Amino acid sequence: MEKRLFFLIHQVHRKVFKEANRLSEEDVGAPISQVAALLALQRGPEKVNDIGKALKLNRAATSELIARMESKGLVTKIRSQHDGRAQIVQATPVGSDMQHKALPVIAALNDRIKGDFSDDEMAVVTRFLERLMDEF
Repeated sequence: MEKRLFFLIHQVHRKVFKEANRLSEEDVGAPISQVAALLALQRGPEKVNDIGKALKLNRAATSELIARMESKGLVTKIRSQHDGRAQIVQATPVGSDMQHKALPVIAALNDRIKGDFSDDEMAVVTRFLERLMDEF
């Protein structure tokens, strides 16, 4: 069972990410990684490091993601007025439009993932997944 559990988690990750990316590209116009970053900016501008923490990305991956988004006109990046070392990222009007387009796509994907599991069952699944995040 232990070997199968690892394999299932791996397969589910690949399939769900592939489907999420397909839907994101088709319905929003950007890959799911960029949509996730835009949703991290939904409450307003954020430091680059805080986006990385929210998405569980290292510094290099976060910088590369933000640079791709900046080149597509989805975000702008400026130096923090309070800390000259920090960079602040905010969604452009195009990025903000994508945020709004993404919300129903993510909601529908979450509904598909949940399927007919009850709220109590989903609480156990969520607890399990969060434990994995804490462990690794």
